[in-house]
Amino acid sequence: MKVMRGKRFGAMVLAVCLVCLVCSCVKSMAYADETQPTRTTQKVQVSGSDAYCTVSNIDVVRRNDSEYRIYEGSAPVVVSFNNIDLQSVEIRHYIGAKTNYKVDSDGSVEIGFGRLFHCAVHSVSQITDTGLYEIDIQPAGAEKTTIYMYVTNKPVTAVPTSSTVKVNGKAVSFDAYNINGNNYFKLRDIAYVLNGTPKQFGVDWNDLYKYIYITSNTSYETVGNELTVGGKIDKQATPTVGEVYVDNQYVLLTSYNIDGYNYFKLRDLASALNFGVTYAGDTNTVDIDTSTGYTA
Repeated sequence: MKVMRGKRFGAMVLAVCLVCLVCSCVKSMAYADETQPTRTTQKVQVSGSDAYCTVSNIDVVRRNDSEYRIYEGSAPVVVSFNNIDLQSVEIRHYIGAKTNYKVDSDGSVEIGFGRLFHCAVHSVSQITDTGLYEIDIQPAGAEKTTIYMYVTNKPVTAVPTSSTVKVNGKAVSFDAYNINGNNYFKLRDIAYVLNGTPKQFGVDWNDLYKYIYITSNTSYETVGNELTVGGKIDKQATPTVGEVYVDNQYVLLTSYNIDGYNYFKLRDLASALNFGVTYAGDTNTVDIDTSTGYTA
């Protein structure tokens, strides 16, 4: 989880998780089971203010009126902060909490709090790593509101894209997949086919801070494995967080890992990089157009 301001390297500190050790302890909390029939988006009001946050992809809410709620969800879980100064928000990820999170038959929840990471905060934060998260929100003059989330990472089926994909009218073969009705592509494949067009962009990987940096209106440097077409079979895809910055600004992109490669939702890329994408249902054709901008 991880908006970048200022110079590229000067703001990278925001994306770094500070590791600290805390004493391990286990406590039992009795929670009522508010199982949802489908995944839902939950709104959490911050006590004593007009601030609130929303939490998406929630499967179950376990609640104790005298303490806190635990929101159990499947990655990617997206937390959006509204009317909130982000300086008043802390997000903690408890490492190893997955093995110390247990729901007993009586509905009580046993949680082991061990090592934790303090995570950087964005107005919209996407969570894909499994485990227990604690979010503290305390605007000036208001009481602190605490949210607990337990995130699981369930693989989904990725189906090879059956659509014909055209770039500026020319058909191009991609190693692309359809997941839950959306097409996902490798970032470098898109950069490669847009190189030399008005929408070209460069791609850099920062191995130290583990993020992708995109520079618009810059030529793309090839690495040699672009447009490698994989086998046309269904595969397992795991939600992943793509730390991506476009021209120094953090962007939230939905992504999945398939066979060690990250695939990004095409419409997310089109929106972030402002190129046109349309779909013709009668011909099952996806058209990428660099002569126009993105429209939802």
